Amino acid sequence: MDRHGIKDIFDKVGFTAFDQTMISQITEVLRIEPAGFDYQFDIYPDGTMGKIFSIEIMLKERSEKSIRKSFEKGAALQILDLMRKYGLAEEKSRLLGEFTFERSVPVELKDGSLAPFHLGFRPKWFKIRWDNTKLVPAKCYFLLQAAFEETFF
Repeated sequence: MDRHGIKDIFDKVGFTAFDQTMISQITEVLRIEPAGFDYQFDIYPDGTMGKIFSIEIMLKERSEKSIRKSFEKGAALQILDLMRKYGLAEEKSRLLGEFTFERSVPVELKDGSLAPFHLGFRPKWFKIRWDNTKLVPAKCYFLLQAAFEETFF
């Protein structure tokens, strides 16, 4: 999406707390190719818009190996590089991918049989936020999943 596209979205929804610097930063974020983006606005009970805008960036990688690779040379690294450029992250943020793990352990069921129980923990979303055109601290969200199915790895 180009800078005119995001401005058009802001105009259509009535969001006015932006300037050209913010539009340029958003355009740069939108050049990354993760699994998806989520735009977030504050809407008050009276229907007015707040001055905070956020982009949530979802990583597409699911397995431990692919997530670690994304932090080395993929979308996660691109996101972190932008966050460092904007002063929202330090160099050590590259280590976030190292927190990823997936494990399977046999668990005894009520009938006495064993079934594999799967547990996974990984960084899944980053959120970059602007408050009245100024960048504010970013966030990284982790996803913890547990199931008797292996489908989420």
